[in-house]
Amino acid sequence: MLELERVNEYESILETQLKLSNQQFSLKLNNNELITLIEYLLNLPFEKLSPTHPSHNTLKNCYKLIYFTIIRWSSLSLEFMVFKGPSVPLLLSFINTYIHYNFDSVHECIENFLELYPNLNLEFRDFGLELTDYIWRLIKKVEKSNSLQNLNELAQLILVYTKELVKTLNNLELVNASINAEFNLNNEDLLESLVYYYDILSKLVLKGILKGELVAVKVKLLQVIQSTFELKYFTPILTSQDNKFAHVLIDRVIEWNYQFPTPLNAYIGRDTSLFCDLEYYYSWSEKFGKLKEIIKDNGYYSKCEFIADGLQKSLRSAYQPYNSGKPSAGSQTPVNNTNSTINSNVMENPTVNNSSSATLTNSINPPPVPPKEEEIQDTSAQDILDAEQESLITQVKDLFPDLGEGYIQVCLREFNYDLELTIMSILEGNLPPNISSLDKQMSKIK
Repeated sequence: MLELERVNEYESILETQLKLSNQQFSLKLNNNELITLIEYLLNLPFEKLSPTHPSHNTLKNCYKLIYFTIIRWSSLSLEFMVFKGPSVPLLLSFINTYIHYNFDSVHECIENFLELYPNLNLEFRDFGLELTDYIWRLIKKVEKSNSLQNLNELAQLILVYTKELVKTLNNLELVNASINAEFNLNNEDLLESLVYYYDILSKLVLKGILKGELVAVKVKLLQVIQSTFELKYFTPILTSQDNKFAHVLIDRVIEWNYQFPTPLNAYIGRDTSLFCDLEYYYSWSEKFGKLKEIIKDNGYYSKCEFIADGLQKSLRSAYQPYNSGKPSAGSQTPVNNTNSTINSNVMENPTVNNSSSATLTNSINPPPVPPKEEEIQDTSAQDILDAEQESLITQVKDLFPDLGEGYIQVCLREFNYDLELTIMSILEGNLPPNISSLDKQMSKIK
């Protein structure tokens, strides 16, 4: 590692170079020296770049020299050997740091990068999050500058990059499950980059910049994200107990469903272990309420699978089983404080959004099962539902408002009043013929 005195030697080279015209701009260092210098600069503690530090100007000048040399090399379309392969993240980390310390104006940053990027010939898997970090920093600088010109230029940059990103991802054949060993990108980095970049596009769309083009690219990017989720190749990352990023994906499922339906929720619902792992991060009563609103507001009843299955199993893991014979609903003993919060929410608001959580509570410990009658149309006094059975009908009705209460009642009876099994059977169309043939709008059996 270079000593600070060695950097001072470079300053004399720097000062000479800064006086030259662009045509004469070059760095009198070989590739290894340049990489070493960049690594040194990136590893310096923050205070060594503060304006009060004696070497601040020296280090700032070194940054400027290296940055503009990179831009110059790129514009000349030279062999960019020093920044190929494993050195690419180093380059982009350097540029991010350069932007962070405000060595240039927003306009200069955008202008320089527009000149730099097309000649780098980079692939997405070569630099992971670095480029999206770069663009995110530019967006923050643009917002501070309140310059419409800068914002439009940045949107053009975003558009160019996104098209390259989508093309690269398509080339990697993410829509197929046949990813081979050569695809060595860290799975979590890819997923995080995609969602992160989707947020950036959303931010620009909200500002009305290049709205039509960006919305089209945004939708395409979402399709790639959906395809990525559907690959079993990525499942270990999503279901990892210590993967804090996974909870961000649940928020996106909620957000995207408000805009248009996606297959993401169905996929995550099938992989119920994801929900069980994420119980650590969530108050599920709140999340379930939001997800249920999406189902009811948009009519995506076929999307209930992940709610009925994944969330119920997750909540089940949060409660201890009954110790007595016939406890009332909601009286479970919580395992920890987090679960206590969930349980109290269910008890306090059993009929508002958290009614869906009450649904889950009852499904975890179903009421005593009455004897199953031979004839499903029997209307004798034995079929009069008690309060708990009425509650089960209401809970199923919340998820399937197009079904009649009598039809729901018959389905519950068929599955011994097992709420979870009933819901899943309705969702999957896995009902016996004698029930499937009934009028789905039939009234409650008296």
